[in-house]
Amino acid sequence: MRSDNQAQIHTKLGLGIVRTRSSELYMDAVAHFQTALAHAPHSSEANQGQRELEELMRSIDPDIRDDSGMGLQYT
Repeated sequence: MRSDNQAQIHTKLGLGIVRTRSSELYMDAVAHFQTALAHAPHSSEANQGQRELEELMRSIDPDIRDDSGMGLQYT
């Protein structure tokens, strides 16, 4: 249960950053979603939040890609 709680907390923190559209905090949101998914890899909410964040980041810098499965990278 503790792992599920950790996943929920990190997901909510990541989603809070995404909703504020505060681009200077996007890398913090990446870290929160990665932590959430480490605790709960099948969390639909964390996966969706990470996808939304990736779309936001790509809208700022189209050279960002994620083909490693470990988070966004610059090309």
